[in-house]
Amino acid sequence: MVRKDTAPVKKCLRLILDVAFWGCFGLLLNYVVFGKSPAIKELIVAIVPYIKGNRWFVRDYIILTLLSPFINQCLVRLSKRNYQILIALLIAIFSLWPSFFPNPPIDDYGFSCVHFIQMYIIAGYLKLHWNTHVKTSVSLLRFVGATGITFPSAIHGLGYAYAYNYTFTILSSVCLFMAFKGVQMQSRVINILASNTFDVFLIHTTAFFADLVYVRVFHVDTALYGSTIPYLLGLLVCPPIFYLSSSVLAVAKNWIFNKTIYPIVDKLPLKDYKI
Repeated sequence: MVRKDTAPVKKCLRLILDVAFWGCFGLLLNYVVFGKSPAIKELIVAIVPYIKGNRWFVRDYIILTLLSPFINQCLVRLSKRNYQILIALLIAIFSLWPSFFPNPPIDDYGFSCVHFIQMYIIAGYLKLHWNTHVKTSVSLLRFVGATGITFPSAIHGLGYAYAYNYTFTILSSVCLFMAFKGVQMQSRVINILASNTFDVFLIHTTAFFADLVYVRVFHVDTALYGSTIPYLLGLLVCPPIFYLSSSVLAVAKNWIFNKTIYPIVDKLPLKDYKI
């Protein structure tokens, strides 16, 4: 990851096309199932959601992907000590400050490429310099501990706990990364499910599927303010069911695109630039 010196331009274009497909597919299902005819404006936003600030995750992922070769060149030249200082500064300024103190320099709840770059730099350090072996069970316990602080804080509305750059959210992410850092998955089923992760994300953030699953089926909008136990059960049941069903859609889409769209993209006069 951190040693790569090439930006995959065609991969970014494929992702943009995936976003457009799922946006239009959601509008089509909205029409077929609920009889809601999309306006021209809705169609444009479905194809290019970035103009309204939607799909920020994809936007910032593409930005990070295009910048990653340049970031990598800087990171591999840093000494371990200077790398640690860089991470400490990033966490202090973009995580600790907004999590616990007023008037941070960037108050975006982690919904920006700044947070993406920060997490990328932390992951790069773990890849380059973290040689200490930590048992998977220990990392998982640390993950549970950090999440155990984040989750009740969010439930009880303690300010910044919902933010992606909340300090304990970052800590739990690092612990989870460390837990699976050395794990080699040999299962074909797991590899297929993992390869569909981005499509599943795009599906679950499409308005039609979000409304159908979270509101009409699992009633998350009302369960959030009701009893805690049904809400927790919903959290345990809803994601795996949604992930598996979305993976089926993703496999079907990839099969179609591999036969039609992706070969066209591969023939375009675009090159992955190398530095």
